[in-house]
Amino acid sequence: GALLALTAAMGVAMYQVLFRHVFGHLKSDVRFLAFFSAWISMWHLVTVLPALYVGGALGFEAVVWPSGAHAIFGTVVSAAIASTVNALYLCIALWGSVMLLPCVSALSVPLTVVLDTVLHGVIPSGAEAFGHGLVVAAVALIMDLLPSRFVASTRSGPWKLASQEI
Repeated sequence: GALLALTAAMGVAMYQVLFRHVFGHLKSDVRFLAFFSAWISMWHLVTVLPALYVGGALGFEAVVWPSGAHAIFGTVVSAAIASTVNALYLCIALWGSVMLLPCVSALSVPLTVVLDTVLHGVIPSGAEAFGHGLVVAAVALIMDLLPSRFVASTRSGPWKLASQEI
């Protein structure tokens, strides 16, 4: 499992760097953003939908179309949220700094845990909570989100108050 996760993480990292390198010059082209979104939608219809039906035919998962107002409304809302998130990821990948998309992806894990705690009462263990805190701290350090009173210093340790002499 860990090897598979590491392989997936390496694939995502390579994809993000390659995507930015290949399509970075199109970041101001609204037609490209619309085309890319349509391209993703088309591939979902061409590959994912048939795979779902094959999985249903083989008995892996029952394929059931939503019925009833709540199920249909929930499906439409879920699709709208997913489309919005995908569009935001695309904009972040094209317009953000090199580290913004990986940091946003990393930050989604502790935010999901907080949401699970609020909505479902799932409370992480102390070690898990500490680990999520470290992820948030890492994102703050990578994105340089520390208060301005801290500046990088190479002379007397990693951080020094701005009021102190360097």
